[in-house]
Amino acid sequence: MAFDILPSTFEEAGKAVKFMNETSAIEALALYRHLIQHYGHIVKNPLAFDSSKKNECKIIRLLEGGFTIKQLIKELSLTKLRPDFGDGSRGAKGKNNQGSLFERDMEVALNKWIDTNTIENNKYKSFLEDIIKYYKLEKCQKIVVIPEGKSNKKRPIKLVDKHWEVGTASRNNGYDIGSTVTDITLDTECNNKKRKIYLSLKTSGTTNLSNLGLKTTVFPVDEVKAGNIEKRDGKALIKTFGLNEQFLCATFNEFQNGNRKYHQVDNNPKYNSGLIKELIMGSLGYGYHYVHLQRGTKIKHLEIDQNFLRKACTPSNVKISYGGETGGKKRVNISMETPVFNMVFNIRNTTDRGTAADPDRVYPDKLQTKYTMKGETVATGHQGDSTEIADDS
Repeated sequence: MAFDILPSTFEEAGKAVKFMNETSAIEALALYRHLIQHYGHIVKNPLAFDSSKKNECKIIRLLEGGFTIKQLIKELSLTKLRPDFGDGSRGAKGKNNQGSLFERDMEVALNKWIDTNTIENNKYKSFLEDIIKYYKLEKCQKIVVIPEGKSNKKRPIKLVDKHWEVGTASRNNGYDIGSTVTDITLDTECNNKKRKIYLSLKTSGTTNLSNLGLKTTVFPVDEVKAGNIEKRDGKALIKTFGLNEQFLCATFNEFQNGNRKYHQVDNNPKYNSGLIKELIMGSLGYGYHYVHLQRGTKIKHLEIDQNFLRKACTPSNVKISYGGETGGKKRVNISMETPVFNMVFNIRNTTDRGTAADPDRVYPDKLQTKYTMKGETVATGHQGDSTEIADDS
């Protein structure tokens, strides 16, 4: 099944919750009413439902950044319903819905400053003051704010001459990805010099630094089922992280066979530090300004340049958990530290629809990367790379 019920009216919402447990249905309608009341001018179908999920619903990612799930549960006193952010089966329609609420708010705030030269009473006042000062924007004769979050480009992983390439980022092509990951671009002319400043906006939650496809060229379903990875890129990824091929395949095969207890942990894998560094550098890149909305209106931000990238990407303390941290999940977690980040790579299935080869959505299709910058407490990632993350329990 999938989160493919997308009510656009309260009447439709009433029909959408009929399959839910009574308390969850009541709470889901209260949530729908609340979202329409506060964000109905932005989106008409904020919730997605799955008829097989009695206590769950997805809130369109467009609204991520306007509030946290924890805040929502407290404000509406939700006791049974388990909401989360996700676009469900909106597919491209969800992702192309003019970016996130945070992106919209930031676009409006920047344009207001350009038009009125004031940032008083703006909830992001502190950030705006910082960014104006850092890039000396007050000296600019021209500033054009260009929203580009919905245009974020896909960045597939591939092996080129025994080295990892993420999108076009590689040791041969360089790692300047600002124009690829930008959510808001400032097209400026300051002191007769033209410059584009790329802002990569992130919100609290489980969006991802990168979301790299695996199913065709890395870990095909038939090879995982056979317990024998033959694809060149699959073998290279195993070498990169020091994965145990038997444990890797068993994680998904055991789950498919109904085993919810499978768990293996390797605290000392024989990983290839250079190849992991290439993956991190390709995923993180440089050439943009990191803007992370944490809680409420607090924003952590910094310029990601070449020096930061070089310092940030050397891995240590690598640990692999087959079946997730507690076991029994259809995922492999690879956690590590760098001098700047605590980072987790996930090998997992993220789809919301089955295929002929994998009708139950078990076998891995993505390598995802989440990180917590040291000194932060919430894992973050590029807003534009976010996709629906399927339940892997």
